[in-house]
Amino acid sequence: MQEILYGSGSSVYDVFARWVFWPLGGETACRALFASWLAVEPDQRVASLCCGTGSTDRALLEREPTVSIVGVDLGRAQLARATRKDPTGKIEYRRGDAAATGLADGEFDRVLIVGALQEMPRSCRRAVLEEARRLCTPDGRVLAVEIGRTRSRWSSLCRGAWLLHWVPGNPEVATTRDLVASSLQSEMEVAGLEPLERFTTEPDWFEGILARTRTASRARRPAARVA
Repeated sequence: MQEILYGSGSSVYDVFARWVFWPLGGETACRALFASWLAVEPDQRVASLCCGTGSTDRALLEREPTVSIVGVDLGRAQLARATRKDPTGKIEYRRGDAAATGLADGEFDRVLIVGALQEMPRSCRRAVLEEARRLCTPDGRVLAVEIGRTRSRWSSLCRGAWLLHWVPGNPEVATTRDLVASSLQSEMEVAGLEPLERFTTEPDWFEGILARTRTASRARRPAARVA
């Protein structure tokens, strides 16, 4: 049922994404910004979990054409659109659960999650973050970009109004509020990741947390809090 509902919205998926990012400078600029936060290097392998229609994947490839990307998503319709929209044919798209991809341990230098965790209950978020940690090499990086805490109540109210959180029955409201209350950084730490840097859009509606896998030696001491 979840897949059917998700796939049925594929026709408006990109339209809504453009709406979401318009006050932040536009979708193209935001996707390029997210790609810069991940800081990919030449010839690295990237796993894009909950990749949707692949807009951030294409921004990554534009930033560094030599990277190889594997995008994973549950929605057949989203993956079909992502494939059609990739003019290079370099991105490999696979249908699968972001919490259990079936990909090999430590196969990727970078793992990316954009705008998906906020749609999930906490147990699912943890499972996806743990999978991201499993897929990442010991010296690799995981970037999660989601709705985060704002610097002011006014910014939070504007964001909620723009993202249609006032619409009765909006399924993302409860999970988004839970993620903001829990904090993305804390949930990444619980999943065994060590946050290194925090980024924000302008206005500060979205945050990105860049983390590394927590090795046994580093796990003995608390992870540093990122600003």
